[in-house]
Amino acid sequence: MNGKKRVLVTGGTGYIGNELMQALLVKKDLEIAVVVRDINAAKKIFAENVTYIRNDEYNLRNDITTFSPKIVIHLAAYASSLDTVSEMKKLIESNIVFTSILLDALSLC
Repeated sequence: MNGKKRVLVTGGTGYIGNELMQALLVKKDLEIAVVVRDINAAKKIFAENVTYIRNDEYNLRNDITTFSPKIVIHLAAYASSLDTVSEMKKLIESNIVFTSILLDALSLC
C-alpha cells in the first residue's frame, strides 16, 4: 500500500458530494474512490484524480472490496415529491437496496 488512507464516497457528483470531493482532492494523504452511475460524466468533474466504481449490480461489491476503503462517506440518496409507483421503486432501489449492497461489501473489507 502507498501509505494513503483509502476513502470511498457515494454521491460525490451531487451538490454536497462535489463540494466534499473538491476538499478531499487537495489532501495528498488520501486515495479516493467514488461510486458513480456514469463514469464518463464523473471524469469531466474529477479527471483521473480518483478511482471510479460503477454503480452496477454486477461489479459493485467486488470493486468496493477490491478498493477496501478505511473511511466511507455515504451521501448518495434519491428524493422525490411524487408518490407514483415508479418513484417509489426508485426510492427503494436507491436508498435501501444500494445501501444494503454497500454495507454488505463493506463488511468484507
